[in-house]
Amino acid sequence: MNDKNFAKEREYHALKANDIIEINPFYGRKRTISLKGTKIELLSNPHEGESLNKYIIPSHLSPHCHYQLLIDQDTYRLRVIQGPPFLLNGIWALDAFLFKGDEIQMLEAKWKLKGPNLSIEEEHIQDQSVVESDMKILITGESGTGKTRLAKKIHSLSRRNGQFIGINLSAYNPSLIESELFGHKKGAFTGAVSDKCGAFKLANWGTLFLDEIDSLPIELQTKLLGFLDDKTFRAVGDTREEKINARLIFASGRPLESLVEKGLFRKDFYYRLKTGHGIELRPLRDDVGLIDRTLDQFCLENNIALTYRLREFYLSLSWPGNLRELYGHLEKKRILTKGRKFDFDFCDEELITKSADLYSFEKEIQSLEDSKREYVSKVLGHFQGNYQLAAKKLLITEKTLRGMMKKAS
Repeated sequence: MNDKNFAKEREYHALKANDIIEINPFYGRKRTISLKGTKIELLSNPHEGESLNKYIIPSHLSPHCHYQLLIDQDTYRLRVIQGPPFLLNGIWALDAFLFKGDEIQMLEAKWKLKGPNLSIEEEHIQDQSVVESDMKILITGESGTGKTRLAKKIHSLSRRNGQFIGINLSAYNPSLIESELFGHKKGAFTGAVSDKCGAFKLANWGTLFLDEIDSLPIELQTKLLGFLDDKTFRAVGDTREEKINARLIFASGRPLESLVEKGLFRKDFYYRLKTGHGIELRPLRDDVGLIDRTLDQFCLENNIALTYRLREFYLSLSWPGNLRELYGHLEKKRILTKGRKFDFDFCDEELITKSADLYSFEKEIQSLEDSKREYVSKVLGHFQGNYQLAAKKLLITEKTLRGMMKKAS
């Protein structure tokens, strides 16, 4: 490895301050060391350790060993002061730079080197008072940006006693959504052969996550608006109202403001959602840092490391499928790769064309109305601005054609 590549490997993977060493002794309990300071003494003699920047390393065979962790060019090195050498990834060493993902066997313990405990989801929910409150939350972002993962994380940190119930509203026929949400009584409609408990009741004392809220029919928006006011609902076919305590989290892949303008989303319902806490998730193509942090988190959770060139390749991609695509690819690579270190291979080659094709396709996507206007403009240009001939070719009236072009201008 040349000096330039080694410098890049060190920048991304080297063990640094605030990283963690997990020590698993052959005998006794596991412990962790959070790296602080420029020099840390590791001693096998109990009388010399257990003070600031001094730690005991378990050993029954070598009672007078001394190892040292010290900062060198912003990177921790491990060196032997007194005692036998250590095994670093299966190779004996007396002095070596340390990288996240390395495994060390020293005396009677195995070490695992890790970065700090990261969580992409926790970046968006640092205010614990919001997390633990009953405040409704609206999460917006493109498909695959992690809306469901974030909702589950909020629930897990909220300390609510009930279940997390997630409903993707776009997956249901509009005629069935009301029953799925509020439940129904036996005989309420054709096919209702027994009582059904809806998502609202299942989420009592827990969290109800309503994904694709932009797909909710107007009439059900009214009923949901009523629930937000007094926490009561009525099952389909029932005459009694029920009151529950459920935290509501909403998600939308489309901007709700534009749906309000088009009359597809109730204005009062939209403003009711806006009074809660809003979180916007950015697409990966607009946040290279998020790609980097996601790679760090995946490596930490799976005890793996990426080469510099592979990480740079991932950072160069647009990832049109966002976090869902990135996580999916990393999982596939984890299964197909032997060993702990990932490098560019056949598994990554398909991303070169796939990512570019999907991204260009997404950029080309436009509404049906825009497509029609663009086609009509080309036809009109072909006939050199002659509306009569163009309308005849398009099988529409000249008045309709002029109206379409007026909207386009």
